[in-house]
Amino acid sequence: MSSTYGASISSVTPSGAMDPGFLSIAFFTPWILRVALQTISWFKRRLALQIISGL
Repeated sequence: MSSTYGASISSVTPSGAMDPGFLSIAFFTPWILRVALQTISWFKRRLALQIISGL
């Protein structure tokens, strides 16, 4: 798995751009960012609730 990932990153040629690894990275990046933003906002809300309840 790691070898194919490294190959898709190292090959910047137009033929390498159609690599399945590259396509999967391009496809999953927005989803990963969305999940990360949701997790951060959830942690902020949780922390705010703890501070408010602590007061």
